Formats: sequence, structure tokens, C-alpha cells
Amino acid sequence: MKDRRLLWLSIGLGTVFWLCDAAVDVWLFEQQRHFLAEVFTSEPEEVRLRLVVWGLFAVIGYYGQRLITALQTARDELQQRVQERTQELEATNIALSEEIAERKQTEAALKTMSRTVQASQEEERQRIARELHDEVGQTLTMIKLNLQLVQDNAPKAETNAHLQESLALTDQTLEKVRDVALDLRPSMLDDLGLVPTLRWYADRHAQSSGIALSFQSDGVTDRDIPPDIATACFRVVQEALTNIARHARAHQVRIELGIHADSLHCTIQDDGVGFNVTHAREAAIQGRSIGILSMQERAELAGGGLNIVSIPQEGSEVRARLPL
Repeated sequence: MKDRRLLWLSIGLGTVFWLCDAAVDVWLFEQQRHFLAEVFTSEPEEVRLRLVVWGLFAVIGYYGQRLITALQTARDELQQRVQERTQELEATNIALSEEIAERKQTEAALKTMSRTVQASQEEERQRIARELHDEVGQTLTMIKLNLQLVQDNAPKAETNAHLQESLALTDQTLEKVRDVALDLRPSMLDDLGLVPTLRWYADRHAQSSGIALSFQSDGVTDRDIPPDIATACFRVVQEALTNIARHARAHQVRIELGIHADSLHCTIQDDGVGFNVTHAREAAIQGRSIGILSMQERAELAGGGLNIVSIPQEGSEVRARLPL
């Protein structure tokens, strides 16, 4: 049932006005007439005025009631739309939350998988390095010894020359096998720890590249560094030095290792030509160079981070932070 209270109130006010006007007329002008007679049998002009005023009240009540009804209807529709929109937003929010949670789970799974892959790679590197050192290296050493025995007993100078050439090739092959084994995974990283390995690797890299290289560990001891963090740090340094040797045209490189706020901090700084870090990252994403991504992935999978600062013609600095 529609609410017509404003309409009836307006009609009532119009009727009250009519009665009040009649009462005033009786009291002021025609006190000899009875009140009811004044209400119903007044002069035509007076009746018309009262009818007009009463009609105005009725019209105002009628259209006012319609306006209120329309406003109430619009309010109800607006509330309904707000409620529906709120429900839609809640459903969308729930869907987004579920998608975010699913993506986080996927990212966590991918990180776990990447850690597993890297751990498997390190184990495989270690196995291959040991096989190269133990089996291939020993075999080549035996070949060298046999060639030396043959050389000692060979009477002809021509045969001796071939044997010397074979011995030289054997020495070169042995050296290359040792280098490959060390690059795959230095055994001293497992035997002695990170600090001696980095110091040895820096000296070896300086000799092979001709770059003046210094290493400072700031009192870091290997008992403070877990094996996985040591491996990640070594790989970051290895990749950074490889990039410097290939692209930087540097004369001096400085490696600093320190522990601050329960984290291992490693800095590799060079005085080379520098590069545009943004362009290098874009090239790495497009697959043209994976050095930067490899270092960043190593640091992030270990739970840390990597920051690279480089100024063209002024050198570069790689900062790795790895939690302990």
C-alpha cells in the first residue's frame, strides 16, 4: 500500500485553514451567524478563496507525495545498485586475492624448483670436476709418463721430436682439463671455504687476464657462511669477473667481502668503461646476454638481492647481499 501521509496531511491542513478562516470571519465580522453556517454558506468569493487555498494544499500534498515516492524509489534503486556493486567488488576482490595467492604459490614453487635445479647443477658440476681431475687427469698423466719413457728409449731424433710434441700437447690438455674442472667447481670451495677460494680465484684470474686484482675479506670467517650462501657468492664473483674480463677493459678490480646485519655483503668494483645498466637488463631479458640475470637469480634464490651501479667511462660496481 502506497504511503499517502503527506497528501492527507496537506488535505487536512487545507481543511483546517478553511475552518480557521470561517471562525475568524464569524468572530470579526459576522458574529450573529452560526459557525457551521459560515463554514458551508459563506459568500461565493469567500468560498472560492477557501476552495483555491484548499486545492493548493491538496495539489501540494499530491505532487509532494509523488516526489517523495519518486525519491524513495530512486533511493531504493540506488541502494540496490550499491549493494549489487559492492557484492561484485567483493567477488572481484576475492577472485583477485585467490589469484594473488595462487601466483605467490606459483612463484614460491618456481623459486623452490630453481633452487633445486641450481643445487643439482652444483652437484653435477662437482661430480664432473672430480671425474675430470681424478679420471681424465690421471689418464693424461699416465699417457705423459709413458711418452716420457718412450722418449727416453727412442733412438731417432725424428721420433724424439714427435714425442716432444705429444708431451707438449699432453701438458696443454692437462692444463685445460684442470682449468675446466676448477671453473666447474673448485674443490677447495668444499674443502677450505669461501674466503680462501675467492682469494685463490682472484689471484688466478689476475694472472690469466692481466688485471690488477685485490681481495679484502674484512675478518670474515668461513664458519659464519653456510655452504649454499658460499656457493651463491662464489658464482656471483665468478660471473662478475668473467664479464669484466670480456667487456670492461678494466685495469684494476677490487673485491670486498664483509658481514653486516646478519648478511654477507660482496662488492666487485672495477675501473673499466662502464655500461648502461637498463639497456643491459633489457638485453638480458631478450636473451642476448644472461650474465646479469644469472647473478641476480643467484642472489635472489639465496634470499638476498643484487644491485649494479655503472657509469660509462667511470667503471662499475656490483653489490650482492646474501642472508646468513
